[in-house]
Amino acid sequence: MTGAERLARAVLLFHRGGDWTPDNLAEWEVITDSSEVTAEVLCNLARDVLADVHARRQLRRTARQFAIDDNVMTSGALEPS
Repeated sequence: MTGAERLARAVLLFHRGGDWTPDNLAEWEVITDSSEVTAEVLCNLARDVLADVHARRQLRRTARQFAIDDNVMTSGALEPS
């Protein structure tokens, strides 16, 4: 399950209304790694998902930059004069 899927499931579960059943609590614990059903836990999950998305974007940018640098180095564009 992706971070976005975990977050979406947690939001829907948190805001579904009604009493919490043992099945709902078990699902919440699996999704959030917490037995506490609070807005703080939900927000922490959202922060974790956003941090993960940001980290993956940074890795892609770095990988692209290395690919560009490697292409410049192997193309002979930076040969000493």
